[in-house]
Parts: sequence; C-alpha cells; structure tokens
Amino acid sequence: MKPIFRPLFRGLCLIVATAPTALAEESTDEAKPEIAEMRQQIQDLTRLVKDLQQQVAARPAAAEPPAPSVPTTTAPPAAELTTDHQAATLPTPKRSSASLFNPEISAAIDAIGSYSASANNANFTVRDIELMVQSNVDQLARAYVVFNAESELDPWTKTDPFGDVSLGVEEAAIETTALPYGLALKAGQFFADFSRLGKVHSHELPFTDRPASLEGIIGGESKARGVELSWVPPLDHYVRLTFGAVDQIGAETSATGVFNTLDGEEKSLFARSENRALSDLTYYSRAATIFELSDQTSLNLGIDYAHGQDQGTRQLASADFKLTWLPDAASFDRFEAGGEVLRGKSDGSFGPDAFFAGQPADGESVANGAYVYAQYRIGKNWEPCIRYDWFRPESWSQADSESDGVADGLTHTRQAQSSLSAYVNYNLSEYSRLRFGASHINGASGAFDGKDDDWLGFLQWSIIIGAHQHSFQP
Repeated sequence: MKPIFRPLFRGLCLIVATAPTALAEESTDEAKPEIAEMRQQIQDLTRLVKDLQQQVAARPAAAEPPAPSVPTTTAPPAAELTTDHQAATLPTPKRSSASLFNPEISAAIDAIGSYSASANNANFTVRDIELMVQSNVDQLARAYVVFNAESELDPWTKTDPFGDVSLGVEEAAIETTALPYGLALKAGQFFADFSRLGKVHSHELPFTDRPASLEGIIGGESKARGVELSWVPPLDHYVRLTFGAVDQIGAETSATGVFNTLDGEEKSLFARSENRALSDLTYYSRAATIFELSDQTSLNLGIDYAHGQDQGTRQLASADFKLTWLPDAASFDRFEAGGEVLRGKSDGSFGPDAFFAGQPADGESVANGAYVYAQYRIGKNWEPCIRYDWFRPESWSQADSESDGVADGLTHTRQAQSSLSAYVNYNLSEYSRLRFGASHINGASGAFDGKDDDWLGFLQWSIIIGAHQHSFQP
C-alpha cells in the first residue's frame, strides 16, 4: 500500500473498530447526534479514499524514483539497508581487492646432494633458484616472468665453488584469459606444450633427474620463443589441441644435433642458416584428452609432432599417458603411473666443424627413447616411486685414423643406455618436500670412467615460497 494511504486507512480502521462499541454503550437519545456525526465522517473518508485511488490510477506507471546509485568498490553503509524494500532494489555491491592487479611474487629452491660410485664423486648443488612474478594485466590477459639461477646436475664432475651458476630469464610470457570459443593464446618465451614432462620445471618432476631419453631427444626442458594457440572444442568429451610456431624446442641442442670432438667438447653437427626464414621455424602440435574410466580412475593420453629447419631438418614425435587412481576420495592416497615414447631425427648438410675432405657432406642422426614410472602416495607424507628409462641415440664423434691427435673424419655408433631408479618422497607439507633416490645406469662400453655401469645416489630438498605454481596442461 502506498505511504499516502496509510494514515487515512489507519484512521478509517480505528473509526470502524470503535463505532460498534460506541453504539452499543451509548443507547440513549443523547448519543444519537454523535453517532450520526461519526457516520458522516466515515462516509466523507470513504469518498476521499476513492478519489485518491482514481487519481493514482490515472498517473503514469513509473511512480517510484530509481534507487540511488551505489559505488561498486565499497559496500553501502548499514543504515541504507534498513528495510526489505531497499535491500531488494539496491544492486549487490561488488567487492574488489586493492591488490587485484598487483603482481604475485614467489620463489622455489631446489637443493640436491648427489654421489657417483664410478667417479667416487659427491656434489652439493643448488640446481634451481626460481623467482616468479605473475599478475593479471587486465580482464583479457595475464603475464608472468620466471627468473632462474640454475646449476647443472652433474654427479660425475666435481663442482667448482660457485662457478657454474648462471642467472637468466627462464620464462617471460603473456597469455589470454578471455578469448571466445575455447581459444587461448600465449606469446613470449615459455615452455612449449610439447610432451608430458618436457614442459615441467625441474623442481616439479616426479623424480630428481630428468630421464635421459627426454633430456637427450628434446634437449632438456621444452623451452621455446614464439606463439602458441590452444583450443578446447565445445564437445562433451574433453579434447585439447595445441599449435605453435617457435624458433626451436629445447633449452639445449638435442643429442641428434651434436657431435663430440677428440677432447670431449660438443659442437653442432649440422649447418645453421645465416637467417631464420619462416620455413625454418619449428612448428609443433599436440592433441591431448582425458578418459574418466570410473569415479576413482582417469587416463590422460597425448601425442605430439614438431618439424623445423633451423639447424638441418629436425623432427620430433612423442606419445604419452598418465593413469591416476584415487582409492578413497576422503584420503590422500593416490596411485599414478605414466610414461612416454619419443623419437628424434635430424638430417642435412654437416656444419663446418663436422665436415672433412673425403667424407660425406651430409647425413642424419636418429635417437629413440622411452620411460615409464609409477608412484603411490600413502597418506599425507610418504610417496615411493620407481622409474625405468631407455635411451638409444646415434652418437657422432671425431675420428683420428692416423693416431696423430688430429681429427680426420667422423664416426657414428648406436648404443643403448638404460637406468632403473627408485625414489621415496617425504612431503613435510605442501610447500616442502624431501626426496631420497638411487639409480643404476647401464651405459655399456666403458661409458662411466671405464666402467659399463654406475650407481647414483640423490638427496633432494625442494621448497616453495608463496603461490609458486606453474601452469600445466594435460
């Protein structure tokens, strides 16, 4: 009821309610004039109400003024929300944090102690000191930068005091957050969405050392510079497609692109072009999907292919899987098994350091490999893991047929290397993890200081400071 009618209505109700009582009590002739007067007042009030109702009905429909605007960044004072009517008409306040667009800064430290039985060598290495800065740019994109002071994990060589640390930008990329049709675009320097564990930072691997098959064929992490477009089609079943154009894939030159000199130095096997044409870029693609086998079990599958011509013609192919089983959703227990098969091939004209008179001017180098692992998390803390790795590269080396210390040609051999590793993770918390590991490597032909095999031991402590979480796509 409109506020204007409330006093009139209350007065009318009061008169109507008291009139019968007054009539019953005042039955004498002296009260009859007062009763007649009250009846006249009731009739007058009734006519007034009818007139007001007709006037209101004749007015335009938009009778109420709009509610006052409320700033969206702060909540309205409590005094403004005193009635249900006001609460229904005022817009819901939008609360925003003052630090919404301020960068998040975090860090990761990965310290490793290693021992090689064949070299009788013990090292303490701070492999990674990562500093990550990330933030939303606006409502359309976010950006992140990863700085890394990195040391090589080399159990066989005595580390020089503080001499092997290199500081650099590991990643610096911009990625969209609001493209339509399931599209996402990334540009800059980043880990390409190629293979399963090639795009995973070292301190986030399920084991201490990167498998030799992955390390040799891709060239370490799948670091790249360029652009990457991913698409999740609007299907009932999850599928993710990735396409990229980059300068190359790999933080280092892969095993198929190098040869060893007589003094053990690695050099480029194939010739590089003076400039990088569009056809010389590395173009890659990945298709990934997830199958929900049950409420507790899921299977991830992926397949990759890359082609580039920056240093000879290089081709990469891989296929991977990961099986996850959660026996009890209410517990921390989790079983995970994964693996990958990889193949790399490079061919073309030999580079100036690899060309010798009377020798072929071109050739090809092939490497095959695979790894598989399984781990089971028991409660919050313990997580044992086992891994098998197989790697068969085509190794190229300088030859000295006259034994005069001067290289006079190239030779190549194919030699398989395998390793069996066991690790035990102890998760102190979600930010701190200890890992104990041991590996037996069989390299054959005296690859380890004249021995055919080697035993390695690892003690790793990785910690996270802040919200240090790298993006990962299945």
